[in-house]
Amino acid sequence: EKILEDETIECSTEDEKCLVSSTRYGDLTKDNEINYSALVCGNMYEIMSFKNYRALDTIESHYQELEFTHNPNTNDVCFSLDGTCQICGNYRPHYHEMSV
Repeated sequence: EKILEDETIECSTEDEKCLVSSTRYGDLTKDNEINYSALVCGNMYEIMSFKNYRALDTIESHYQELEFTHNPNTNDVCFSLDGTCQICGNYRPHYHEMSV
């Protein structure tokens, strides 16, 4: 039996039993002040914009913004919702075809 105190140590596949110490994680019984409106990653539109991609079309619904971008060098098209890329044509086979 192996008890893990350090975050950098992981269980190996050879260990029959591996226990993770409760001190490894924050104490969830204490009230912590959390600012839920703070931007975790900063400006998502800036972070999620891909180089050499140009906007094809942007549609603003009552609920969200849909954007289609195109890379003329690779002919790739990406689809984003509210500035977060959802899917691109160049990784479609890796994302969908394995389950079909």
